[in-house]
Amino acid sequence: MIKPDLPTLTAFVLDKGGTKLMADEMFYFYTSKGWMVGKSPTKDWNAAARNWISRSKSTESAQAPQKKLIV
Repeated sequence: MIKPDLPTLTAFVLDKGGTKLMADEMFYFYTSKGWMVGKSPTKDWNAAARNWISRSKSTESAQAPQKKLIV
């Protein structure tokens, strides 16, 4: 796997509906881990980015304040 640079990863994440913050967080997280998943190298950073976006969006929606409907 060829490790992406930050501009490449950012462009990919933005294209898939993510944000620059998501791209930055993912880039620095995987860089700190040497682009390893456990003891294995990351095989597909594109798939990792799609999963990162998906998990980030589900976390954001779960943490969003819920409005109470008063009837």
